[in-house]
Amino acid sequence: MRASVPIFLLLALSGCLSGAELDFHGDESELADDLVTAVSRGATVAEAMRLGCSTRSIGELSRQIMEEMRCLQPDALEPLAQPRNVQLGDAVLPFLSTRAARALVRVDESGFSMRVESGLRTVAQQYMLHGWYIASRCSIAAAATPGRSMHESGQALDISGSDGAREEMRREGFVDEVAGDAPHFSLAAAVDLSGLGIEAFQRLWNRNNPEDQLDEDGVYGGETAQRIADAPAKGFVRGACATVSDPSPTPTPSPTPSPTPSPTPSPTPTPDPSPTPTPTPDPSPSPSPTTSPSPSPAQPAPGDEPTPSPPTQVS
Repeated sequence: MRASVPIFLLLALSGCLSGAELDFHGDESELADDLVTAVSRGATVAEAMRLGCSTRSIGELSRQIMEEMRCLQPDALEPLAQPRNVQLGDAVLPFLSTRAARALVRVDESGFSMRVESGLRTVAQQYMLHGWYIASRCSIAAAATPGRSMHESGQALDISGSDGAREEMRREGFVDEVAGDAPHFSLAAAVDLSGLGIEAFQRLWNRNNPEDQLDEDGVYGGETAQRIADAPAKGFVRGACATVSDPSPTPTPSPTPSPTPSPTPSPTPTPDPSPTPTPTPDPSPSPSPTTSPSPSPAQPAPGDEPTPSPPTQVS
């Protein structure tokens, strides 16, 4: 049975503000054991929201959405190099937009230490944060509507660090101009890629639900919100781009090789022993030449017979 989207989320969809919205920043709570168990047994995103307060509960689903984004646009996101002075929070996905990832590398090389509490977020993670915010749960003071956060584009970071680190962020093209959201930095003149993440989820849903299709338009609305609530927290069976985690192509090659070995044990070796008895009669003509020369020396030749001498007459 499909879980229904809470009414406060549907109302929030129709009441989106123009311009930037205040968004979540901060570290997330630990995963409780009962939540880990529920996710492993197939809990949906809506159930994971009810049982805990961490987007890490949908980590595998978020990874699939992120990989599908890269399938749609391979140069959109770039993995973060292992930083030396920048620490990543436990819930941070190690990817940013290509431009933001390279700028963060330069910040890291400057030597200033700082901690990234939040970076790239998928639409499913933003859905959870926004739902907790609307429900006044999980101590979340603000969270943008899904599809309205620069975190979904991988072009925003929430940081804690020294004034020197913040100044270095500004020097590398990040701005912190959202009133009331001091930890939040986003790239100036950044391209909004949030629609790419929404389309990535829509494609994953359609790939796994052929009888319940969404428009793959990259637009966040009630239908997409409902399917995010119903999505498996541990990820879809058929993953990004339907590659390794797709179970349907794997059984197909197995029946094909099986008929091929069956004709090989054909009766081809049986005629091979049949010619072997044929050489056995070959030695039988050999005694015929041995008998032919034997009578020739025993019988005298007709020309060699002595002529009988005439009988002596008695007078």
